[in-house]
Amino acid sequence: MIHWTVQAGSESSVRFNSAQGGCAIGCARAIRIQGDQSIIQDNNVLDTNEHGIFVDGTENVILNNEARTENPGHSGWGILIDGNANVIEDNIILPAFNFRLTTGGSGNFYGNNRVSAPTIFLGTDGWVDWGDNVRF
Repeated sequence: MIHWTVQAGSESSVRFNSAQGGCAIGCARAIRIQGDQSIIQDNNVLDTNEHGIFVDGTENVILNNEARTENPGHSGWGILIDGNANVIEDNIILPAFNFRLTTGGSGNFYGNNRVSAPTIFLGTDGWVDWGDNVRF
């Protein structure tokens, strides 16, 4: 069974959370939005085992979040987007193997993100890169 620390649907505002996943609380993922036109902003996600922030929907705003893990063998995604017309901006994804922003869907917009990973974005066909995305 998959557990989520924070879950929300359409037209939600998910802000100012400190969400922790990890096997200490049942191998949880941290934040999940399943719906449209929500705002995911100013969240701090720590040590998840799969996805720090997972968005499945359209016209969502993912802004100014931090996702990090203390597990160097981590194989999940910092931010996973599966949908269209989403905005992903000003997010920070901190160290771990493969901990990065990855994408599904099309017609999404992204810019000014900071990602500590070998590859920043995967599957961004049809996406609009606003620039200033940095890998470190």
